[in-house]
Amino acid sequence: MSSLRRPQAWERLSSRLWDADSAMLKRLHAAWTYLSTWGPFALITIFYGGLGTIASILRVKSVSRRCLHWWAKRTCRSLGLTPLITYAQGADWARDLAHLRQGVMIANHASHLDIILIAALAPLDIRILAKSSLFKAPFLGWYIRACGHIPVYRGAQRHLNKTIGQEAIKRAIAEGATLFFFPEGTRSKDGVLRPFKSGAFMVAERYQLITYPICVSGTSLLLRSGGRVIHKDSDTPCTIKFLPELPPLIAAEPKEQQEIESVVEERAQQSKERAERLYQEAFTQA
Repeated sequence: MSSLRRPQAWERLSSRLWDADSAMLKRLHAAWTYLSTWGPFALITIFYGGLGTIASILRVKSVSRRCLHWWAKRTCRSLGLTPLITYAQGADWARDLAHLRQGVMIANHASHLDIILIAALAPLDIRILAKSSLFKAPFLGWYIRACGHIPVYRGAQRHLNKTIGQEAIKRAIAEGATLFFFPEGTRSKDGVLRPFKSGAFMVAERYQLITYPICVSGTSLLLRSGGRVIHKDSDTPCTIKFLPELPPLIAAEPKEQQEIESVVEERAQQSKERAERLYQEAFTQA
């Protein structure tokens, strides 16, 4: 009887050891995948974040304002991101982004990869409106603060958007930069388009700037919400589709400041609804 139990005990022990080895191998593989993916990204961010910050301090604008584009291009190459680029009818503005007229660029937001993919395609002075917590991050945060990108405050600090935020927007426009907004306000966790907020359209109408819409799809499957691994085996390709530009609505000529704000808000609402229809149509076609 004891001789029968020994093989069974040995089999159970062997099975447990095999399970433990398999679990350890899986953890090691996950660690290697994470390090091989985000290790180079961290080094790229440190290099270009540091370079951009130093160039900004020394006022070498030809370098500081291009570091975002260089960082995004190298990051795409490191992560193996090769999006499919398409152009809707009437989107000729996107065929020469290096000479794009100043405006407001908008895109739907499905993943942390969105801004990397878009910035890699746009070799121009773009100022991103990003959540204020990003400005505290080492290197990248130092760079975006030094180079005039615009913090968006939430919660108890929301009131700062009307002072610090508006002043930063005015300064960026005076310097000839194109502003970049995610009009949904936050990242969509399921890839579904969320209702737009009016901020981007208020800026476009107040300063009479063209709005340049970009539709991003597939990035929510490449880097899923809360995930750390890029799923390059996803069946859905990552696509960036440039949509037709939206010129500002016809400017009225109000006489008083209160009337000016009322007209801007009305035009911004109309412009927002126009953009939402354009995106809904793009999502339906996709």
